[in-house]
Amino acid sequence: MFLKIYKTNQAYLILLIPLTAILLWLTGFINCNLENFTANRSVTMPLYALFNSFVNSNCYISLIVTLILALGQSFYLANLNKNFIFIKQRSYLHSFIFLLIISSSTLTKFATPAIFANFFILFSINWLFHSFKKIRPNTELFNSGLFLSIAGLFYLNALLLLPILLIAYIVLHTVKFKEFLVIISGFITPLILSAGILFINDKLFIYTESIWNYITQTNYNFDNNIFSYIFYGWLILLLIISILSFSNNFGTKKISSRKYLSIFLFLALYNIGTYFLLPFSNMEMMIITAAPISLLITDFYVNIKSKFWSEFSFTILIIGFILLQVYS
Repeated sequence: MFLKIYKTNQAYLILLIPLTAILLWLTGFINCNLENFTANRSVTMPLYALFNSFVNSNCYISLIVTLILALGQSFYLANLNKNFIFIKQRSYLHSFIFLLIISSSTLTKFATPAIFANFFILFSINWLFHSFKKIRPNTELFNSGLFLSIAGLFYLNALLLLPILLIAYIVLHTVKFKEFLVIISGFITPLILSAGILFINDKLFIYTESIWNYITQTNYNFDNNIFSYIFYGWLILLLIISILSFSNNFGTKKISSRKYLSIFLFLALYNIGTYFLLPFSNMEMMIITAAPISLLITDFYVNIKSKFWSEFSFTILIIGFILLQVYS
């Protein structure tokens, strides 16, 4: 039932998706508590510091800001698919799955640095995709690196996505060293400017010390209960099935769709690997992993032929989410 509703592209979903988001955040509003959030979030980067005092001045403000940002990003995903058609069927299913993943953890319901950074990561992907098949994509490549770097000034871990951006460039283009330099120059420009401003204001060493303290500590804060393992375990299983489905249907897709979805696949696997391999990563990584996972799973549900197994597997995911919210 749930899958059938969100799998379509009906106009009523423009209203249903926001109503769904409010329901997904409901437990956060009922049990509003900022203490756990502030204790577990990542280091406060310069751009996030500009908003931190306002968005986290009140528990409910923090939840509302995240809800609005997550909604905006969920609709932006739909717009990306409209422009680049990496999933053949127009659908809001990826918007729903994206919101479901972000709202699943207590930490990610609040206004973390990652929810701000994720907008700029999506902007970076948008510019990169626009560079495909362009003869001189210098502007698009520069902007792609620029927006990724801006994301890093909100959320430190976003800077770790530079290798994926370079891999994505290789997937989309014939490699030219000059274009590599364009991406790198776009990436380092905000970092140099922000370092200069911080140095002038005698804050550069304060930030470098904070960053060092952050990356040398362990932040692994997975919600350690049985229902977390059920929900996230089922989500990972769906992702694995989706990857296998994508591999089986690889030859039937347009060349551009293959490339775009391959980039999202690399991004999802890279982020998951980063979360488990780097001791300073935390549950905020799930926010920037939610988009590629939601798109890959949506592609699977769009192509699956068995209505029973598609509805059954999706219902299990919904039940797992509900149990997680009730008993976490």
